[in-house]
Amino acid sequence: MMVDPKVDLIVESENTDQSNSMPALIGESIPGKGVLSSWYRVANQVPAVALVALFHLMVGIPFGVSYFPVGWRSSFGSDEIPDAGGSDNGEDELVEGPFPLPGKESLGIRMFLFSTIIGQLVFTFASNFDSAVGLQMVENVPFCHSLASIVIKNQGYGLEALSTLFFLFAFASVVVGLVFYLLGKFELGRIIYFFPSHVLVGCIG
Repeated sequence: MMVDPKVDLIVESENTDQSNSMPALIGESIPGKGVLSSWYRVANQVPAVALVALFHLMVGIPFGVSYFPVGWRSSFGSDEIPDAGGSDNGEDELVEGPFPLPGKESLGIRMFLFSTIIGQLVFTFASNFDSAVGLQMVENVPFCHSLASIVIKNQGYGLEALSTLFFLFAFASVVVGLVFYLLGKFELGRIIYFFPSHVLVGCIG
């Protein structure tokens, strides 16, 4: 009696595949196992999420109170308001005037938390990194103060100046995000090597 070895090999392969797939089929037949696995994965992420949330709340206070210049105070006497213009030699005078809205510090903290939440949502659902964290860099604070000084010099300390400053904050954020997106889209990350190292350290830490 002749036996074709190819047929035996095919039959053995099919039996092996069926035996290997049995645990998966058994696991799928157990009710609630997929739900338990999902909850287990979620529970593993809770410590990391809690740590990042606590970190954001901790750094949100110093960041929030530093968005605006210190001299732009909420409580300021009406007889203490100086001139918002520059000096005769073209140098900017020290910012010292009334903030147009009460609660300057709380406003800055809300700005920080709102922008952080938006950035984190974008990183979570659009980033290729597994654990991307969105956070503002402290090097942005002098940039914010420079914008505030320019606006105050030209528009004073009123609501018009504050609205202009908010627009500049938003516009600068969009421009920076667009630049970084284009750098990643066209794989131009190596362009940073054309900048001196001390410039990069001073700009991004």
